[in-house]
Amino acid sequence: MTQPTLQEYQEAIQRPDLCFKDPDLKNGVTTPGVFGLPKVISGGFAGVFQIKAGKTSYAARCFLREGDNTERRYKSIHDFLSRKRINCIVKFEYINQGILVKGKWYPILKMEWLEGETLSTYIENNHHNRDTMNLMASKFKELVEELHKRGISHGDLHDQNIMVVNGELKVIDYDAMYVPGLEGQDCSEVGHLNYQHPERRLSHYGPYLDHFSEWVIYVSLKALAIDPGIWDEANGGDQCLLFRNSDYQDPENSHVFKALSRINDDNLSILVEALRDALYTYNLMDIPSIIDENKLTQRHRRLAKESAYVPEINMKELEVKYNPGDSSWIWDNKKVEYKHFTRADAIARVATVLPLLYILVVEALFILHELPSSQYALITLGAPALVLLTPVSYWTNNQVKERRIKSIKLGKLEEETRVHRKKIQQELKTITQFKSRVNEDIKKLRNQIMSLKNTESLELKKIESIHWNRLRELKETTKSLDEMEKHERDTQLKEKKARYVVEKLKSHRLAASRVPALGLVKGFLLSRQGIRSAADFTDISINRNLFLDNGARFRFRNGGSTVIWWLNPQQIHALRDWQRDLKKLYESKSPDKLSAEENKKISQKYKTQRANLEKEEMKVKETIQEEKKKTREEFSEKIENLNKIIEDKKQHHDEEVNKTQSTLNEI
Repeated sequence: MTQPTLQEYQEAIQRPDLCFKDPDLKNGVTTPGVFGLPKVISGGFAGVFQIKAGKTSYAARCFLREGDNTERRYKSIHDFLSRKRINCIVKFEYINQGILVKGKWYPILKMEWLEGETLSTYIENNHHNRDTMNLMASKFKELVEELHKRGISHGDLHDQNIMVVNGELKVIDYDAMYVPGLEGQDCSEVGHLNYQHPERRLSHYGPYLDHFSEWVIYVSLKALAIDPGIWDEANGGDQCLLFRNSDYQDPENSHVFKALSRINDDNLSILVEALRDALYTYNLMDIPSIIDENKLTQRHRRLAKESAYVPEINMKELEVKYNPGDSSWIWDNKKVEYKHFTRADAIARVATVLPLLYILVVEALFILHELPSSQYALITLGAPALVLLTPVSYWTNNQVKERRIKSIKLGKLEEETRVHRKKIQQELKTITQFKSRVNEDIKKLRNQIMSLKNTESLELKKIESIHWNRLRELKETTKSLDEMEKHERDTQLKEKKARYVVEKLKSHRLAASRVPALGLVKGFLLSRQGIRSAADFTDISINRNLFLDNGARFRFRNGGSTVIWWLNPQQIHALRDWQRDLKKLYESKSPDKLSAEENKKISQKYKTQRANLEKEEMKVKETIQEEKKKTREEFSEKIENLNKIIEDKKQHHDEEVNKTQSTLNEI
């Protein structure tokens, strides 16, 4: 089944109590991120959410892609690791019904949340410290030794999958991990390109899987321990330590390899050469691990010493001692072997003896007989025969014949070798040009993918930017609702108190009350002016103007006022004190809280407002997610097509390489 998107996981995980079955996750809370959605760390294969349950934090790893036999693979990994104590690996639990998204259950990984830094961040902050880098190199080698000891390969070692926790190294993300028992399967992914061999394929899966990435990380750490400046020179930290995939494609022209070659350190040179040799190793199983560093270093130094050593021998002082022993044993039981001579052997023997006899005869004739000059010609007639006899004996010799036959065969073999060598050179030239074209095509396609991803990122940010202001406005309004609700409660309570006081003041009528110094007549006259009780006016003051220096100005509750000229100051003060005393009396008796019904009404009002705001906020978020999903699908289709072309080219590349290898083997 198709896995949910990262946004769908984010929406579901906002309610851990509803989306999880696991008790720890179900009772936990998420860490908020952008727009209030749960914070997520995303990768190519999964998204990781932090769930806090009390003092413990867990990582919920949600899969974005459905791998082949994911459940069986993780079960094998879990079963193997649960029987071992491996310090560098975090224990995890594969939960088949892990998270509920849109009514369907999907698997997750639950593991302890690590509080630390990624290796990349740690090195970026500490690369200037040589001792720290040396320590990290040693720690990394210990980590590798621990994995090799158990027969494990991580499958995707890179700077983001290695954590530095309290000075110790831990590996995370086990999607590509190999453990004993998974033999014969394909890997689920080929790993980060900046840390993997150019020939790495899904079919590569075994205990040798990490060897190349081990060298990449180890050489980087060792180089930084000697020359921290190489970090800036190589522009480290951009999804790599020092090396990138482009360095593996063309190591001879690599800026990083050239920079490392300028560092004057014998041990580092040996390590860099080992990494370079690994790049030129077609079979990944033949690449050694960094745990063989000492063997490689010793062998390299021994070969260098042997090639540089020239022995000096003083022949004058050289003594050869020979102590003869009993050699009779050599001839014990030795049978005499008889030699059978052939016709060619007879001719050779005659050709050897006759010249000697001829010379002896001629010398004897000269010595014993003084021959006349006329006989010289006769004597010399035998010389040509002897001269002819010598080459005849040579060419009829068996060894000469065999050498001549072998020489002819050797000439034919040399000709065949030249032809084969020419064919090999042509095959190598053809396959090299082909690989170069394929690599160039793949490089262009990957650049297109990178460009599409950058464009996609810009489009996604643009979508967020368009809706950001409205979301911020909604959040600010939601945040202010609590203050508004409190203010309304205070206002309603204040109004309720005021109404209570007014109602009580209405019961105190001027005509019936005995206000000191006022009298019944003036009380009656005031009622004719609309001032019948203590509730009919809010304030009373002495009216002063150019024409009249007495009289009272009454202010009514509706905002109006009137002047009563026939009240003297004593009566005005009496009225004011009378009303003030009544106000104090009833204010002390007024309600000090709203009724349950009134509180319920206010709560319902703001609950409705919050619900409306949440609904609108969710609608805006859904709009954002829909637009982002549509954008992602558009770009995903384009990227998927390009990736398919890349895989086709890789497959064609492998077929041609295998065909060439077969041809070379035949030659």
